[in-house]
Amino acid sequence: MVNVYCSETTEFKVAFFDLDPMNVVWHGNYVKYMEIGRCALLDKIGYNYTEMVKSGYAFPVTDIKIKYVRPLYFGENAKIVSSLLEDTKSSMKKES
Repeated sequence: MVNVYCSETTEFKVAFFDLDPMNVVWHGNYVKYMEIGRCALLDKIGYNYTEMVKSGYAFPVTDIKIKYVRPLYFGENAKIVSSLLEDTKSSMKKES
């Protein structure tokens, strides 16, 4: 089971420089958008990159999975919803 600890919504307008030659957002920019949302979430919880450096700890990105459902176009309004999740499942491993 996964519980949502907190969420942050970031809204933006698609900029011309994010488009590819087919006039849709270049696929690699979606990772940039996710990082923008991640930074907003970290700011919300008071543990942004500056605070991470001060504390000596970090929240590295260890896995990214993207499913492209539909493209974004120039001038469209979009939003990123970033959530900090608590994984409540447990597991046990028997060692012989």
